Amino acid sequence: MVGTGFSMDEILVRIIDGTYSVERGSVRVELFGRAKDGSSVTLVHKGFFPYFYIISPDSDVLGELREDDNVISLQKKILNVDNIDQNCFKVTIKRPFDVPSYKRKYGKSFKFLAADIPFVQRFFFDFDLGSVVKVRGNYLMEDDHQHYYTTDSVFQVAEIEASPSFKTDLKILSFDLENSIKMGRILCICCAVKQGQRDVEYHVFTGDEESIITDFIHLVKREDPDILTGYNIENYDIPYIIDRMAHNHIGTELILGRNNSGMSRDKGQPWRCTGRCVMDAWWQVKIEVKPKRETLSYVSSKLLGLDKLDVDASNIDEEWSNNSEKVIEYCKRDALLPMKLLERIGVLQKSVDLAQVSRLPLAEVVRGRTSVLIDSLLIREADAKGIGVPMTSHSAGGKNIVGGYVHSMQPGLYHWVCVLDFKSMYPMIMIANNICFTTLLKSHLDSPNRTKDTDSFIVAPNGARFIRSEIKRGILPALLEKLMMEREAAKRMAQSARGKEEKEYYEGFQYAIKILMNAFYGIFASNFYRFTDKNIGSAITGLARKNITSIINELQKEGISVLYSDTDSIFIKSPFLHLEETISFGKDLSKRYSKAGAVLEFENILSSFFAHGVKKRYAGKIIWPEEDILVRGYEIRRSDSFDLLSDTLKKVFNIILSGEDEEKSVKKMLKEVREVVQRLRRGEVDKKKLLISKTVKSESHYKFPDRLPHVQAMKKLMKKDPEFTPGMKVAYIVTDSSRNPQEVEPVTDERNISIKPDMDYYSNRLAKSLSRVTEVFGYDMKYLLESEHQSSIDGWVGTVNADGVSVSSKEITRSRESNTGSSEDSENVKEGKKTLLDFM
Repeated sequence: MVGTGFSMDEILVRIIDGTYSVERGSVRVELFGRAKDGSSVTLVHKGFFPYFYIISPDSDVLGELREDDNVISLQKKILNVDNIDQNCFKVTIKRPFDVPSYKRKYGKSFKFLAADIPFVQRFFFDFDLGSVVKVRGNYLMEDDHQHYYTTDSVFQVAEIEASPSFKTDLKILSFDLENSIKMGRILCICCAVKQGQRDVEYHVFTGDEESIITDFIHLVKREDPDILTGYNIENYDIPYIIDRMAHNHIGTELILGRNNSGMSRDKGQPWRCTGRCVMDAWWQVKIEVKPKRETLSYVSSKLLGLDKLDVDASNIDEEWSNNSEKVIEYCKRDALLPMKLLERIGVLQKSVDLAQVSRLPLAEVVRGRTSVLIDSLLIREADAKGIGVPMTSHSAGGKNIVGGYVHSMQPGLYHWVCVLDFKSMYPMIMIANNICFTTLLKSHLDSPNRTKDTDSFIVAPNGARFIRSEIKRGILPALLEKLMMEREAAKRMAQSARGKEEKEYYEGFQYAIKILMNAFYGIFASNFYRFTDKNIGSAITGLARKNITSIINELQKEGISVLYSDTDSIFIKSPFLHLEETISFGKDLSKRYSKAGAVLEFENILSSFFAHGVKKRYAGKIIWPEEDILVRGYEIRRSDSFDLLSDTLKKVFNIILSGEDEEKSVKKMLKEVREVVQRLRRGEVDKKKLLISKTVKSESHYKFPDRLPHVQAMKKLMKKDPEFTPGMKVAYIVTDSSRNPQEVEPVTDERNISIKPDMDYYSNRLAKSLSRVTEVFGYDMKYLLESEHQSSIDGWVGTVNADGVSVSSKEITRSRESNTGSSEDSENVKEGKKTLLDFM
């Protein structure tokens, strides 16, 4: 694969990451990726230089810049800034790392534009590249490299452009280490390597510590993986290796980059490894699945059905001394499991899809900064239309934007409920109302004459005015409309796909578009995004509230009962008691009340719907289009709940939503609840069901750490488990809640728990949570804790009111003060989400 003189080679490459270097005054853009033939490649491009814009500089400053040896050129350009055309100058300089010095020197003299865009991103924007590129040029002989790279080949780029996507078998290297607790030294590092459908290859390094580390570094360079993973490697394994390197005087940098650079990270940020993605399986599982406990043993058992091998990590020195081979096998398993977890939750493919939609290298997506993904789309559009790109704002504070509308509901049990959702509500509002930073008029927002401008402007409920699309189309609504069309096209392609692989590709692509589209509102409602304006965010939510309240008012005028609504959903009582009639009713509502910017989709039918009367707390049994369960606001999914509580709530909802005779189902539910509470008070439960898990940060993060039970548990756990680091979840059992702070004990082995729980604490918490269901039928927390019946269950008589809700003939007792401060947790297992959540 050597260059052939004047002829050029052509290759397709999926870009993983990029950087730049400067040598002898020449800037080299270096892109690292995986070619279509499966080999790794470095792309080297020369001749692209950094630049930024300045607004209306005075003649003295221009004179200084013209005399500056580092300035390549000054070009005058008219840019639209805050909807006003202004005289600007494009300043092109020799070296990217000099840009900050110009901002420091001239920051008070004039306003900068586009001076904080990372150089490789700027390269992508200007060449309009995507995550997959087609390049023409020549392969270089190794002797021709000005730098040494770890990739299979190096390619000198003459031409580069975006290319359609292709399936890429990325190479993954997952690793784990075991270290002596007594001596601190690394005992072994084990690696699992896999690419595509090939078998996993294992590599084991033992012996003296210096050899273990250097052999591991050489393996990474030799195998040249695209993805580095492991379990909690960000906080434990990587820092530990670096610490031991310093201890052995073999350097202070872990040289694993594809350009032989060391790994690095800014405070609070993920590790960077140039040319590769660092994808910690612990963090990915934490974000995607939100498990109740985060140990590798727990999540592997739940998600994979695989367990860690039986080695006592808290006594690793003795285990190593007695049987080092057993510990090595244990370490190999711990290297394999993270790789399998990433595959199981599908996060790597999801990142590939998002990289394709956002048109960026894969590593930018993995690092998880949504603003960067949106920048990639908006800045290209702004550049194409001559709109000045402002610097990122670092201001904080200000008033919070008023959120979505929530319609109050009456407590009780309802039947035959239609649920309608606004399709892509915020994006469609932005499109229909031409909401954009390019159409927002920032002056005279509070002018008393603003309503006279309705022929030219759309006036939002907060008073913000946006130029109508007939006069000036905003780049944000135009971009969203384009994405929406691409998503619909991808969905159609998925439906007509000729095979499983093609179907999965289009489904992943359309889902990635959905994720990105839904992120736009959050970015524009923030204080920190470069194009942000609080008038935009509050205008969007104001129009959303206007849409939903107007529909509710119209429905109520027709005599249709609206039971509840929350931001983008409306729960409507069907006047019919049969499925087919209710389906027709829901479809008719969808058709009649959909309009431009507010498409109301008929989502599902609930055969039973339980409402507590508090917003965001309800449960329903979905009967159409597929059978399922919907729960919101109860501790079924909360990680800091305990399993006995979650399991009991599931049983309770299964009973009351079963559709059986109301009086019988309530009696059955109360009997179940009281029996569980009483068994718990007697201590007749599996202690494993009482574990509480909570994410705990370092002690310095908290003002009074000693008062917090999870911090107390962490401090005890770190003495037993050296691999536990702040940021993870700690599992513990409350042993004495009468003390202040309450006493807790961490649990390291769920198979053998000898800790004595505080049963009063658990039974009270269980009864308190369950009473948020039972009190609707007249039975409060006190009743659930009584050893004898407070009153006869037989006294309950179900009645149906005018809204078709079953209520108790008893007076509904409420303990709002003690029962409303719980969870905003949700369980919504629609759209295939059940696959992973049901394991947690």
